Amino acid sequence: MDTYWLKKNKLFTIILVLAILVIISMLIFLYIKPAVTEDSGPEITYKNITKTVTEIKTIQESVPANLSFEEYILSPQAFVGNEITLTGFLKHGKKTVDDVIEYYYAIVDDFGNEVHLLRLNEREKVLFKDNDITDEIYQISGIARYSFQKFEIDVTDFQLSDRPMITMDRELVIEKNVTEQVPVLVDDI
Repeated sequence: MDTYWLKKNKLFTIILVLAILVIISMLIFLYIKPAVTEDSGPEITYKNITKTVTEIKTIQESVPANLSFEEYILSPQAFVGNEITLTGFLKHGKKTVDDVIEYYYAIVDDFGNEVHLLRLNEREKVLFKDNDITDEIYQISGIARYSFQKFEIDVTDFQLSDRPMITMDRELVIEKNVTEQVPVLVDDI
């Protein structure tokens, strides 16, 4: 019986050694062989590329409006008898007609166009500069008249004002540098 047990133990030892060798072989095959034999494809790296990107923004801005009496000067008869309001600078001027000096009060636009003012009270007349134009802007309302080839206003309201503002849309072009990472093959570098 002793020989049976030895033979059995030897057989058990041989089977055990063979099983351990199979397990080690499998582990080697699974972990070492794929790293050596597997083709992972071309090697890829990343490169920074900078581009200029154009962006267009629309912004609204307020700008001073031109003071102009052009529509009244070009067709004064269309406004005769109507209440109108003009915004401009004050002027106390004089002109000589047939050796007679004539003084007048007027409102002046940015282009030098004058509209004569009638029926001013003394409080309003002191605001005018002699032979000069005021720096301040005034708003004058009144009834339009046209006589002797002159456009005039019978003043009903007289007040200090600000230059009117108009809102304009403006396109603003903004150029930005943008950096992106782009994949490239190692052979291409």
